[in-house]
Amino acid sequence: MAREDGDDRDLPAEHYYLAAEREGEVGAGDAVELLERHPDAVPVSEVTRLFVHDRDDLDGLRRLASLEALPEDWRRLFRERTRAVG
Repeated sequence: MAREDGDDRDLPAEHYYLAAEREGEVGAGDAVELLERHPDAVPVSEVTRLFVHDRDDLDGLRRLASLEALPEDWRRLFRERTRAVG
């Protein structure tokens, strides 16, 4: 997707991300049960908010910059923005 701000990273989709307890297949209509929520869970909408709209929210940027669940390139982006804003 082409971005106006020149950043070539894809925007996070407004979906849920999850891990499977065991390998297998899931089909339409199958039940999915939440077994556990990571204590540092951040909604995808929060990542999107800070990535796109509230790029100067220093507290939010710091939180995401230190969130180990995010890929390193995303944490690096939020660290860079933290330095730029801070």
